[in-house]
Amino acid sequence: MNNTSLNYRPDIDGVRAFAVMGVILFHLGIKDVPGGFVGVDVFYVLSGYLITSIIFSQASKKEFSFVEFYTRRARRLLPALFVLLLVVGVFSFLLLSPDHFRSSARSSFYAAISVSNINFWLESGYFDASKYTKPLLHTWSLGVEEQFYLVWPALVSASYFFRSRIVCAAVVLIISGLSFWGMLLVQEFDPSAAFYLSPFRAWQFGAGGLLAFVLVSDKAHPRALWTKALASLSTAAGLFMILWCFVRVDSNGYPGLAALWPTLATLLLIAGNKNILSDVVLSNSVSVFVGKISYSLYLWHWPVIIFIRYYTNAPLTVPLMGVALALSFLLGYLSYRFVESPLRKPWTRNEDRFAVPAGVATSIIALSLLSANAWAGDGWKWRLSEDAQAEIASMIVNKRLNCHKTEVATVTDACAFGVRRPNTEAVIFGDSHSSRLALGLQERFREERKEGMLVRFPGVVPFADVSTFVAGERRRAPVERGFDVIEALNPRLTIVHARFSLYWWTTEGDQSGEPPRTIGIVDPPASLAESQANFITGMEKAFDRLADYPGKVVIVGTIPFPGVDMQQCAQRPAFILSASQMIENCGGLERQDSIDRASAVNRVLEEAATSRGLLFVDPVELFCRDEGRYCMRIHDGKFVYDDDNHLNALGGQLLADFVLQKVEEQQSASDS
Repeated sequence: MNNTSLNYRPDIDGVRAFAVMGVILFHLGIKDVPGGFVGVDVFYVLSGYLITSIIFSQASKKEFSFVEFYTRRARRLLPALFVLLLVVGVFSFLLLSPDHFRSSARSSFYAAISVSNINFWLESGYFDASKYTKPLLHTWSLGVEEQFYLVWPALVSASYFFRSRIVCAAVVLIISGLSFWGMLLVQEFDPSAAFYLSPFRAWQFGAGGLLAFVLVSDKAHPRALWTKALASLSTAAGLFMILWCFVRVDSNGYPGLAALWPTLATLLLIAGNKNILSDVVLSNSVSVFVGKISYSLYLWHWPVIIFIRYYTNAPLTVPLMGVALALSFLLGYLSYRFVESPLRKPWTRNEDRFAVPAGVATSIIALSLLSANAWAGDGWKWRLSEDAQAEIASMIVNKRLNCHKTEVATVTDACAFGVRRPNTEAVIFGDSHSSRLALGLQERFREERKEGMLVRFPGVVPFADVSTFVAGERRRAPVERGFDVIEALNPRLTIVHARFSLYWWTTEGDQSGEPPRTIGIVDPPASLAESQANFITGMEKAFDRLADYPGKVVIVGTIPFPGVDMQQCAQRPAFILSASQMIENCGGLERQDSIDRASAVNRVLEEAATSRGLLFVDPVELFCRDEGRYCMRIHDGKFVYDDDNHLNALGGQLLADFVLQKVEEQQSASDS
């Protein structure tokens, strides 16, 4: 902040320190700080207060200049950001897979032109697991702030044309009220828009601006709003509320009404101004230091966390959290000392007028062109070695069934494969995982001159009289028709297979990034226990119906998924990572974790199946039979998965052979 425009307040740097540390602890994955992300809200309120104070005090003395304001903001924010984008681009080139590098380059392009928040609104949610592949995700908040700087000075200075503090405050109040109302309205149908887009965050800047009209006099001196005792009480209340937000505010449904708490807390801290408590907690040398470097610290901490996680392909351990924190502070300080501080100092007015716009324009053009090239070039796949590209090609083999027309009109997703025959040998029934099993059977059925039928309902549990809910919304699919198809075709073999672990646990954990899938009857369940009870109800009804069919029925349990995207794992360039790190030590679920997660639901399925005379086949026996750190991911040097949970053609073939082997073994046992 320019001290000639507004008296310097060390306590505000202390507030910045609290805000940035909340964000960092949240991003490190400290479970005791689930609401640390509200530190961004604190920055918005502070910006609203400080910027409005400057504009108000300068406009009252007829000294406000748009050129000077935007020049000062550009010197303050853009050099450090541009250096960050350049360095992140280099490490993204060295570490990220083509898909992730393409996404990072796109993020860099939007960040360079100050609309990063719009980019991430179009992509996905801030709290999704996919955030761990986005080193520039945190720049969304800079986009909001830069858009605020673009619009706010014109609004405040225009309203000051009436030379009335009340008129100015009224304009800000109306804008803030509309923004808050819009945020609550949009939150209901597009939560990401309410989170990312500046019109729905403007009320927080406006709240700080309204306080500026109360506290700042025409001479730019903060007014004393109350006695020292009340000021200390205001600071104490603000500190308590901000810490309460850090440990209690939930990301679900945020911002919403919950955003009022960090906003009010920041207003109380600003209003407290100088008092005994603020001197001790906010204005001490450590808090002030962290506050001064808070912008650069905020810029660097997230890429540091992302690149460490990407290199290790696992959540941060406590030692790595310490490394990430130390490295963030080091880079934040270096950025503040050698980039931020020197370039924010004004030159002569004439030099500023030409050098700053020229420098900003040149940097934006250069970064935008470079980012756009990597974005349009699909993440520069030429960075991968020929061996890596061959390995990737082996993963993406025949992901589609070669289907032919079928007379099954009741199910639009039915697919006949193998060879046309008057009688269907086997029906495979389930979700998208069942299609990989069919893919594995395809070649064998061609050789044996048999026809198979795939009846699948993607993302839906193949049970009777229950519904699958995705993030609380009912997934409508005619699953009942699938049972009708089996009954009508009367196949010799019926195989039911799905991603049962997802429907049982409702989520595959932090690595999948998918919304919860719960099982309900009419309405979504209120708890995991209720969802699992509904799972059992639907399973028993489905198995009862299947047990009445004359053919053999096989229930194939859930596969022990790897918990990490194997394609992305293999596609990382070998500049820094070794081959073993890219493949064998790719992260995800270790062997026992995979077994435990799959076996929990497979035991439920097995008990229900065997009690009704149905054959149960447990894929854990196949994929986790060998000792090692992980269950099977590679077979004879080739991958068996093509993402974090689906088998590829080879994996599907291994599973199909295993299932048919179990069927033959049971048949032999019964014949003897």
